[in-house]
Amino acid sequence: MNTSNIVEKLKLLAINNSDLLAYCMVSKNEIIDSYTYKDLDNRAKSIAGFLQSKNLNKERVIIALPQSLDFIAAFFGCLYAGVMVVPSYPPYNQKQTKRIKSIAKDSQADFIIASNKVINLFDSSDDSLEINDFKFIDIDEIKDDFISNYKENEIKIDDIAFIQYTSGSTGLPKGVVINHENIMTNVAMLGEVFRNTSKDIFGGWLPFFHDMGLVTMILRTIYFGSTAYLMTPIDFIKNPISWLEMISKYKITDSGSPNFGYDACFNEISDDLIKNLDLSHWRVAFNGAEPIREMTIKNFSQKFSSTGFKEESFLPCYGMAEVTVFISGSMGGDLPVFESISTEEFEKGKIKLDIGKNSKMLVSSGRLPSNEIIKIVNPDELTSCNNSEIGEIWVSGKHVGKGYWNKPEISKQIFEAFTTDTNEGPFLRTGDLGFMKNGELFITGRLKDLIIIRGKNYAPQDIEFVAESVNESIKNNCSSAFSIDVNDEEVLIIIAEIDKKYSENIDIEKIKNLVRRKVSSECGLSIYDFVLIKNNTIPRTTSGKIQRSGCKKAYLENNLSIFENTLVKSI
Repeated sequence: MNTSNIVEKLKLLAINNSDLLAYCMVSKNEIIDSYTYKDLDNRAKSIAGFLQSKNLNKERVIIALPQSLDFIAAFFGCLYAGVMVVPSYPPYNQKQTKRIKSIAKDSQADFIIASNKVINLFDSSDDSLEINDFKFIDIDEIKDDFISNYKENEIKIDDIAFIQYTSGSTGLPKGVVINHENIMTNVAMLGEVFRNTSKDIFGGWLPFFHDMGLVTMILRTIYFGSTAYLMTPIDFIKNPISWLEMISKYKITDSGSPNFGYDACFNEISDDLIKNLDLSHWRVAFNGAEPIREMTIKNFSQKFSSTGFKEESFLPCYGMAEVTVFISGSMGGDLPVFESISTEEFEKGKIKLDIGKNSKMLVSSGRLPSNEIIKIVNPDELTSCNNSEIGEIWVSGKHVGKGYWNKPEISKQIFEAFTTDTNEGPFLRTGDLGFMKNGELFITGRLKDLIIIRGKNYAPQDIEFVAESVNESIKNNCSSAFSIDVNDEEVLIIIAEIDKKYSENIDIEKIKNLVRRKVSSECGLSIYDFVLIKNNTIPRTTSGKIQRSGCKKAYLENNLSIFENTLVKSI
């Protein structure tokens, strides 16, 4: 049987491994729902039969279901029917429905698969998109007997599988067009670098609607014919040890998180709770989707070493929705690679190894899989950088998406870039800055987030890290540094959340003065304004990343939930 696409992979598994568990939903460390490969194939065919009865071939259908087996079945049901999937964040209140409405309008989707609870949240009176512009499909109303309607559907490698809307960390969400060739190529790349086999057991809490969770957890499980144990992001946020308990109990070998997830485990799990964990089989602990910190890797590895966790299990990686998900990663079983570079040279956009006082430590995002090309390019001149320069990361390969849905002009700019000096291309412009050294890719920041003050470059994450380290009342991974124009001069703004555990009996003025002095001494910058905001109010993307553009917008519009807002005069 042809297995040139993920649908045929699943169909083959349903025949040859019918009783093997494919996915298990876990809550409080117990399996609450599960699918064998045969179960999933049957349910996907039932959903496909329902969609085919609506004549939805080649149309767009939004999936707005919570983290559940229903989401997985609906996703594959759409693929079985030849329908383009639009994964979306499921709203939990009426305000959150606006994002789905904007996605529906942009993708021109006619149908939304949702639960009855979500359907009841929609109200057309709050914006210009009328409720009648699209129809709802209640997932519970798709009965298993619709399987009799299902007709085999030929899938070609260049058929669109899904449209992944970006989380909007630097601008308005855009729909990345991903076809079946993109999926198969990128999952194979993941397997090559992470050294995956069918013996791996996958698992985690990453959101299904986001590219990182969808590809690394859902699609990779099918590709390798494995089993995945899955939980909800909410369960992890409420109780971080629940993730590690799941890994321990079900002998998960491959699971990952953005950097903040490992920090949460280090900061919030007490030593007495670690005693019963066994993480010795956790072979691949991938870390991506946001800046990766050396301290996070060292702290986590040391704290959980008694459970059998090894530092070489950490696999820093890098990717984005525009390439399906994956660009580079540390090879499975290798220790993470660190490089210390000169801060002074970094501010000039240069690379110089330096282990002195005025240096910064970077974590490698790993090596490139085969059949992928990366160039480091001057983002202004569009010329190739030399080995001592930091530039924009450009990517080429069959995993690169086919552009943004219905946005030909911006797609051409981002997905069809050519160098001006050598006319190489086409490349995807990632918008991220970095450099290559000894075959390792290092990320130094986001082009649009880069802070330039008095001609020097500053990575916002470095400034945020310094500010957060001043006092325990400033919440980790919950601050944003950016610049604004004041009287034709770029000045530094920092906003930071106060941890609710320390929101009483704290000396606000002392904290602000300490932050001002430390940022001045360690970064050489004066803070123009330092704003403390309430817990869990900093603007974030749907995937949980700090939305620096959103922070800047909220600041300029005086739309922050202020805990304290005091102007800090320039030094």
